[in-house]
Amino acid sequence: MAQSKNDREAELMLAIVSWGVATAAAAVAAAAAAAVVVVVVVVVVVVVVVVVVVVVIVAVVVVVVLVVAVVVVIVVVVVVVVVVVVVVVVVVVVVVAVVVPCGKTSKLCLLIQVTRS
Repeated sequence: MAQSKNDREAELMLAIVSWGVATAAAAVAAAAAAAVVVVVVVVVVVVVVVVVVVVVIVAVVVVVVLVVAVVVVIVVVVVVVVVVVVVVVVVVVVVVAVVVPCGKTSKLCLLIQVTRS
């Protein structure tokens, strides 16, 4: 009977120790799973932040390129307009100088006559 009591106590102690080991193992597994989840969340957040930063940088570069393109177009248009205006003025002055009869006091006519001869 004493042996039976000792066997039951031993079985009870073994059950308690087994339950403690199982509980500790479950706690370690839960902590490891939580750590993995935290690492995955941190990695996802870092990736999202990097993607957002890259998209913002690309957007800024595109805006800068567009602004530079607009400025270049404006400068080209202004230069073309100035060249056209200068050419028109020169043509008008030459046509007026050639078509309008020269007076003795017209320095431009005298200059044209001198360059013709």
